[in-house]
Amino acid sequence: MKLDWQTMLGDLFQGMQPVLPYLIPLILLIVFVSWPMPGRGPGLFARRDVWRRFKFEPRRVVLERCAGPTFRRAPAFGSSRR
Repeated sequence: MKLDWQTMLGDLFQGMQPVLPYLIPLILLIVFVSWPMPGRGPGLFARRDVWRRFKFEPRRVVLERCAGPTFRRAPAFGSSRR
């Protein structure tokens, strides 16, 4: 059985013609929204690292609390300060 590609693609394009004015802007919008901005971190649908918002003093305070009696560091991550 031989496929007639010209007829098949012509029929496919004819069938999609009424929807193209709606389909093309929708595809462009999805590409635009999901594309990450240069230098602005992850894209809209990507999950951001939680530790990025803890810098300098707040990060030091959080790590100090974690080194308390309940949450001790494992020896594999370095020696204890105590």
